[in-house]
Amino acid sequence: MTVRILAITGLTLVTLTAVALVPVALSQPEPRSRLPAPEGLQPARFLVRSATGLWYLNGAPVSEASLAAQLQTDASHGGVRFLPSDALSSQTVSTTLAWLRGKSRQPVRLELVSGRP
Repeated sequence: MTVRILAITGLTLVTLTAVALVPVALSQPEPRSRLPAPEGLQPARFLVRSATGLWYLNGAPVSEASLAAQLQTDASHGGVRFLPSDALSSQTVSTTLAWLRGKSRQPVRLELVSGRP
């Protein structure tokens, strides 16, 4: 009988301690990597195509011809992130992504951002 009481008491203490530590564990900040960036690493370019077909490179409007020239000549950047308007059809996005990948010397990644909750 004494062994059972000790086992139940020990189990109760372990359970209560674990439950008491849950709020502490949840309040801890998310761990973040603090490694320095490698030498020569440059940020990616963000490329947006609006529903009307206008191009924006890092927030600045750019013509399609100028964009093609920049993508073909610039090999020092960290890649291209393509953010299409959600008003564009999937066929248009697919065609545009293929065109970008054909023109760019760097990898082009599709970024889908939903403005809806």
